[in-house]
Amino acid sequence: MATTRHKSAQIAFVPCSSPSLNAQSNPASCQILTNHGVAISRHLHQRRRRRRNVISSSLANSFAAQIPLYQGSRFEDSVVILPGLGNCKQDYASLEQSLRTRGFQNVYILDIQRYDWARNAAGFLLADYWQGTLKPNQVLTWFFDRVDRLIQDVETKHAMSKIHLIGHSAGGWLARVYLGEVYNRSSVEERFESLITLGTPHFPPPKGFVDQ
Repeated sequence: MATTRHKSAQIAFVPCSSPSLNAQSNPASCQILTNHGVAISRHLHQRRRRRRNVISSSLANSFAAQIPLYQGSRFEDSVVILPGLGNCKQDYASLEQSLRTRGFQNVYILDIQRYDWARNAAGFLLADYWQGTLKPNQVLTWFFDRVDRLIQDVETKHAMSKIHLIGHSAGGWLARVYLGEVYNRSSVEERFESLITLGTPHFPPPKGFVDQ
């Protein structure tokens, strides 16, 4: 996973045989694979301020261009993209196209619309939310169920391929939870080739702040 702080996102890659996939592990053990991450993240942050519903093609191209170089990916592998908090499937069309241009033909984006994230508001009714002890599965079961259905579909269509899981922002640490605590049909190492995170806040907020 990425060693990113809340205001300094980076691009990171970790093979799915790594123990750092566990959502409770030390994020400092993760490997950063590009020194362009901060610049790309800054570009994304500025772009998001201007227009939240578009992930720029320059970010998609910058990231997609690195995948074969750093992962040694086989183009028959599948790629699954998990949107960030408040984003929707359509926001990642340019990333999908860039990956296809690079040779990855089995690219899937989790089907989420902006209004789906409103379900998380159920957490406001839980004492754990206000105490800072809320767990992802208390309010995000709907998200994990949707991810699992998509992964099952990919497994059925491409039984012999491995999966590269790409998580943007909150989608990155939700991917960690999915791989570490939800997926159970086979070993993660057997099915998933890698987890890649884009601008994911793996580190907790500063001491004294509550961030759910």
